Amino acid sequence: MLVLLLEEFLDKSKSEETMQHLKELADKAKSAINSIENNSLVALDEIRVEYFGKKGHFTQLMQELRNIAAEERPIVGAKINEVKQLVLEFLNTKKAEWEQAELNAKLEKERIDVTLPGKKIEKADYTQLP
Repeated sequence: MLVLLLEEFLDKSKSEETMQHLKELADKAKSAINSIENNSLVALDEIRVEYFGKKGHFTQLMQELRNIAAEERPIVGAKINEVKQLVLEFLNTKKAEWEQAELNAKLEKERIDVTLPGKKIEKADYTQLP
């Protein structure tokens, strides 16, 4: 009986530890995204891979679910997915903003002033064949 109570306590502390780790992970991800300089899309993709890739932080957190009590797994798993979606949404929003800013800068650079005089068309003459 004591062993079951001890295991239940350890599982609860494990889920609380996972929830705390989840909060820290979300804060780190958002601060990492906000700290990117020059709106670098490459750096943003590296952060996406670091947190959501095959060996990413959120993937490892999902693998820790097997160490949590069966009753608490759905709750903790849902919370992990919720935070994961929020961070992904934040990341995708930043990516869209930066891509739009990059496109606007490119369009501004390549803008053509239609009020400038164009190339003068000269009157064409017939070519005489020999």
